[in-house]
Amino acid sequence: MLSLKYVFISCIASIPMLVKCALQIQTSTEKDFVTNKYLVILRPQVGLANHMNVLHRQMGDGRATYGILLHNFTIGNFNAYSGHFDSGFIEQLVTHGDIARIEADQIVGTNSVTQTDAPRGLNVISHRRFSSDYDYVYDNAAGRGTYAYVLDSGINTQHKEFEGRATSGYVAEGLQPGDVSGHGSHVAGIIGSKTYGVAKKTRLISVKVLDHTLGSSSTLLEGFEWAYRDIKDKRLQAKAVINISVAGGIPKSINEAIDEAFANGISTVVAAGNYAEDVEIEWSTTGAIIVAATDLYNNRARFSSYGSAVTLFAPGVKIQSCWRGGPDAVRTESGTSQAAGFVTGVVALLKSRLKLPGAMVTRGVVQGLATRGIVKDLRGSPNLFLYNGGGR
Repeated sequence: MLSLKYVFISCIASIPMLVKCALQIQTSTEKDFVTNKYLVILRPQVGLANHMNVLHRQMGDGRATYGILLHNFTIGNFNAYSGHFDSGFIEQLVTHGDIARIEADQIVGTNSVTQTDAPRGLNVISHRRFSSDYDYVYDNAAGRGTYAYVLDSGINTQHKEFEGRATSGYVAEGLQPGDVSGHGSHVAGIIGSKTYGVAKKTRLISVKVLDHTLGSSSTLLEGFEWAYRDIKDKRLQAKAVINISVAGGIPKSINEAIDEAFANGISTVVAAGNYAEDVEIEWSTTGAIIVAATDLYNNRARFSSYGSAVTLFAPGVKIQSCWRGGPDAVRTESGTSQAAGFVTGVVALLKSRLKLPGAMVTRGVVQGLATRGIVKDLRGSPNLFLYNGGGR
């Protein structure tokens, strides 16, 4: 899991009082932030090009110390930019009519719950009833012709389990290819590896946004934008799914980007979080498939977040999958990251088998196929458990 919290810049409305502006942390949990680096989100329908022209004019006439612009974001109607800006310039932006919100860029990192016993998961998503039968039954298309974009720490593309189907699609600036953490390889293995994977023929696209176990919210957004554009440019909406394992108070910008992707037909699966709290603290998106985790006995896993915003549950305890460090490396992990991997794999399976046309239909089919009434300790979550549609 990635962990992040977001902040708003608030300020007295009167321009002469700009010196009283301050960063206000919106949550009770302190997180680390990147010094003087911000995400600036524009109001709906504000043109990014026109806004940037205004900024350049301000920079040119000496009325503001601009700083360094790093990246422009355009995801549907979502427009934003990131950069290193000094406090004087930020003080001007907070009263600018084009600006919807300013978020301090944050440190993000992995947050899986590690356990060491043998895995379980594939069998239970292909059986309607709780069973000791460890057979995994699935449609023979096995996700062939689909693409899973994994926003994470990278993928060990040389692992034998991926059979050459895992490739590096995007590496954030300043990061090295590959997976030093292992987290991204583990999630990718659940999605589509030969032995541990749900969709054993899907293609896995690494979108590396973490260095070891850390990254920033702006880097995460850059990776999401790259995946969004790659899917749209190649017209893969009916064949692709994005997987994100993040938690800890998601910036609104990420939620808005996911919703824009949903409106453009692109499916995104996200982990509910490992904080045992209401998932709405983590996610405000209405477009994502939000996945909570169950334990070995179909209870909500003790660490899993919950609530009415959850889409469904999937296995998340003692899951074995691929790891970093070599072509045969494996490891057992637990977390809602792993649960999200199972759902992403099922999305790939269903897109391959049923030719699902877009994100809304895809989510509806995943919910419609889910097994009902078997999860315990829901805490307001829907009683839906992942089913792959091809089992018993």
